[in-house]
Amino acid sequence: MRYHQAMDSKKLSAVLQKIATGPHLSKNLSVDEAYGAMQAIQAGEAHDVQSAIFFIALRMKRETSDEMLGVFRALLDAAPHRTVNADALVTLADQYAGYARGLPASPFIPAVLSALKVASVIHSPSTMSPKYGLTPLTVLQACDIPAQPSLDSATAVLEKDNGWVLIDQAVVTPHLAALNRLRDLIVKRPCLSTLECCIRPFHASGSNHLVTGYVHKPYPPIYAMSADVAGFDTATFVRGVEGGVVPSLAQVSRYFPWDRGEHAQPGRIVPFDDINLQEVAIDPASLGVEQTERATAWPDLAVSDHAGAASVCAELGMNALQGEAGTMRDAIRLGAAVSYAGVHKLALDSALESVDAALTSGSAWRCFTENRKMP
Repeated sequence: MRYHQAMDSKKLSAVLQKIATGPHLSKNLSVDEAYGAMQAIQAGEAHDVQSAIFFIALRMKRETSDEMLGVFRALLDAAPHRTVNADALVTLADQYAGYARGLPASPFIPAVLSALKVASVIHSPSTMSPKYGLTPLTVLQACDIPAQPSLDSATAVLEKDNGWVLIDQAVVTPHLAALNRLRDLIVKRPCLSTLECCIRPFHASGSNHLVTGYVHKPYPPIYAMSADVAGFDTATFVRGVEGGVVPSLAQVSRYFPWDRGEHAQPGRIVPFDDINLQEVAIDPASLGVEQTERATAWPDLAVSDHAGAASVCAELGMNALQGEAGTMRDAIRLGAAVSYAGVHKLALDSALESVDAALTSGSAWRCFTENRKMP
């Protein structure tokens, strides 16, 4: 469904004149203006210079709710999606820029959720500016788990006994993936870095739950507004390590649960400035997690050696699913518990008990191996 109209080059220039006139004279855009500009950029109707100015100018003056809403609706209108027959579906969106200081546990969470009878999708690029870190896509490919080639093939897997799938960004949002070269040149994070995590490629017949991470406190309300627009029923926004979906193992962290039913206003999207979320503390020690490191440390490799780090992460993650104790297993436990708690509105200790049962029984490992393509 398209909400607004695209704009021609002259109108796009007028938009840029509004937002790129300095910190005191810049004006805010309407939803329609932001939508039209983003749609023109995705359609390739804007020059790269115009596109870069648009994103940089928005960031410099700070995006408003209307601007984020317009841009996000344009992203949604250009993104393909499918309906999935599932009682519950988790869309796990770890930060696209990836990990540069430690190894991610998020690639192994979907298999745990599948063992708990919750279908899940994790979407990711191979890497992304400005951090160019290690992402779930690269790690899972090192585990011999390929990304699904299409949303149709992914749907078939999700509908088979609460399965889980890996999806490349290029399949989830092809028009957005085409802008990656431009984003390399922009360097700083544009609003796209926030909004791309809230894309919903699948709509479950049951409940739809989003899990994503953040670093700075202003972001959860923006995610909440975006989750509402995308059509998620509930969401969990985790203050995770490196902005990811897994909380620290060594210190108290937090997450913000969101429920459409509690925040909805019929016929109106609530601006992120008006959204008040209640945080929930995550105390690893009180949950029996006793580690001195926040996450699994980056191996003794060059930071830029993603292939080597992905191989190490793959081995550690698969060993953890099979019972090996350590930071990786605890990170999987804690990350999966936070995700599972959000789906069923459980206390973290109760969710962790269910996660531990799935790991100890071997069912999480079996669900993981179902997606492997061994040579």
